Amino acid sequence: VRELSPMSANEAKESDEIYRRRLGTLRSVDRLVESVFSALDATGRADATYFFYTSDHGFHLGQNGMAYDKRQLFETDVRVPLFVSGPGVPAGATLHQPVSHVDLAPTILALATGGALTPDGWDGTSYHSALLGAAGGGRKDVLLQYYGEGRQTETCGAHRLAYHTLADGTVVAWDVGEYEPAPCDGENN
Repeated sequence: VRELSPMSANEAKESDEIYRRRLGTLRSVDRLVESVFSALDATGRADATYFFYTSDHGFHLGQNGMAYDKRQLFETDVRVPLFVSGPGVPAGATLHQPVSHVDLAPTILALATGGALTPDGWDGTSYHSALLGAAGGGRKDVLLQYYGEGRQTETCGAHRLAYHTLADGTVVAWDVGEYEPAPCDGENN
């Protein structure tokens, strides 16, 4: 990271444009979530349904001078959004314990079985009791491990995407095949 030069004005402008377009593609996700929720609400099932909204950590868009990829131990590289609503989940509550994507399956299984099924031997840990407002449960820490692809500083990157706005305002993206290299790995990993 020390060896990276600051992004040029053109790189920063392109990064901002990519971010803006990614937000445009998110509109289709918003519409899908709305249609699923509306269908459940119309059938009277919304109040009895757990909704999990999460993501991966995406790619850098200028954070720490990096344009692409995410392989460093910065907060922006390891934290992802996770929102849950459903029966018994306190509205507006925030959990301050670590949760990982591997914890989703045992949590959903525990919620579906009223806590009766929490299999041993899974990588994940159920946080269903903490989600429902009880003290305890879940994990105290999360191991983040990444070996990298070698001991030398590497260049990796992403394929450049082209964007198009449809008549309804939905933004779609497709790979135009250009590869954009970016330093992302190194001995600090």
